[in-house]
Amino acid sequence: FCILHSAFCIHQTLCLRATSRLIFVWDLRLLMFIGVCTIEMHIPESGSLKTKRQSLRSLKDRIRRSFNVSVSEVDDNDLWQKASLAVAAVSNDRSHLNQTLDHVLNMVRAVPELNLLDYHIEIF
Repeated sequence: FCILHSAFCIHQTLCLRATSRLIFVWDLRLLMFIGVCTIEMHIPESGSLKTKRQSLRSLKDRIRRSFNVSVSEVDDNDLWQKASLAVAAVSNDRSHLNQTLDHVLNMVRAVPELNLLDYHIEIF
């Protein structure tokens, strides 16, 4: 973790030795940000775990296809009408990452059989 850039740096190069201390220069082209969005939703029309999983599978596939992100159900696995998803993405541009996660949330909001209860976006 690079404190200087407040992000994960995956490459560093040794540039010079000054007064017996090593000084590292961070290669900014290899800077990356990790974004995670957790989404809680209510599925009022779901009458069984099977129908819940079918609607979630459809939503997860559309999100993956549209935005090239990772999606997984992370909580409330045994509840019929409630679901929690996590969406993760990696980018070298913080604003692009935030915009992508916002578009994912808009896609979830647009599904008529789902009610968005809560969401939280974190970018590391």
